[in-house]
Amino acid sequence: MSFHQRLSLSYRVHWVAKGDSAIAVLAMAALFTASLTVAFAGILVLLSIGRAISTRLNPVPVRAKSFGPKPASRDIRVWNDGRGTIIDL
Repeated sequence: MSFHQRLSLSYRVHWVAKGDSAIAVLAMAALFTASLTVAFAGILVLLSIGRAISTRLNPVPVRAKSFGPKPASRDIRVWNDGRGTIIDL
C-alpha cells in the first residue's frame, strides 16, 4: 500500500469518525431537549393539579348581581347550605 493510498484511507476514517461523533452529539441534544420537554410538562401538570385541589378546598365567594329590571314583588335570596351557594331568584 503506497503512502498516497494510506493517506486517503486515513482521511476517510477521519471523516467517518467525525460524522459518527456529529450524529452522537445531535442524538444527545435531541435526548436532552426531549427530557426537558417532559420535565416541563410534568411541572405544569403538578401545578394544575395543585391549583384544582386548592380551589376545591377553599372556594372563593362570588357575588351575584342582576342586571335586568327588578320586579317589585320578588326578593332575591342567596344562602349557603354547606354543599354550595343557592341563589333563589
